[in-house]
Amino acid sequence: MREQPILTQLVLEWLACSQSPRVLHVFDRACNLINAQNEIISLVWPELGAGPFAWVLPEKRPFTDITTDSSVEIIDGNLWLGNSNIPFAHAQLWNPKLNWEAIRQQKVDWPELLCEISQALKQQEMNKTMSVGAGHRLAPTMSHKFDLAQNQFLLGIEKQNQALIVDGAAALAGLGQGLTPTGDDFLLGAMIALWLKNIDINILDLIVQTAVSRTTLLSSAWLKAAGRGEFVAAWHDFFAGLEDGGWQTAVHKILQIGHSSGNDALLGFTAVLEQLILPR
Repeated sequence: MREQPILTQLVLEWLACSQSPRVLHVFDRACNLINAQNEIISLVWPELGAGPFAWVLPEKRPFTDITTDSSVEIIDGNLWLGNSNIPFAHAQLWNPKLNWEAIRQQKVDWPELLCEISQALKQQEMNKTMSVGAGHRLAPTMSHKFDLAQNQFLLGIEKQNQALIVDGAAALAGLGQGLTPTGDDFLLGAMIALWLKNIDINILDLIVQTAVSRTTLLSSAWLKAAGRGEFVAAWHDFFAGLEDGGWQTAVHKILQIGHSSGNDALLGFTAVLEQLILPR
């Protein structure tokens, strides 16, 4: 029996209301579409999993014939992408927002868990370093900028100083290469920690407002979703795994996101939690 596509309410609204939709990016396992309002949705293969603005296709569907010049039309519950017809009328809805109230009630030994996650991050870094052709995540000059920006941001978290947080977020936003730069991924992970610790929502809004104008359209979409408390399925699995013991598998999935996006998000998550939880 064929699986149903999985998408979010945001994707449904995009499909219902978009003007002048077009192809933004095409990859082997994903295709990003954008409308006249610069709102993005992602068509993704099943193994990439659900996300805040993802449309998870029921099966692997090659995008080899799609280019940024391919036509995009939405007609009667069907997306026409070039010559391909992709129906969504009977899609399964998925809620990307984590149940933060329930998560905050979980009994977790966070100092011990942070130590284990840090070990997983170190192992991941070692594995990448040992891989043939693997390079540094950031060039030396950019790495220095990242360290300075990260320290400023974390100091703002420690001191609960909004000005420092904003300045740090401004320096991190857009820092790095690719469609979701390292600095943005760090901020995304940081916001997961801030949601977990129930930090003033105004701080999350400030981070988003500061960062989105300084980075790529795709990274902005991820940061806006984080500001709403919405994250990919692997993070949902992580928090569910804190109770059923499956968090290590979820961490492995997070580390596989992008070239280093999952790694950088976990780094932001652990760094902020350490500021908020561990004694100084």
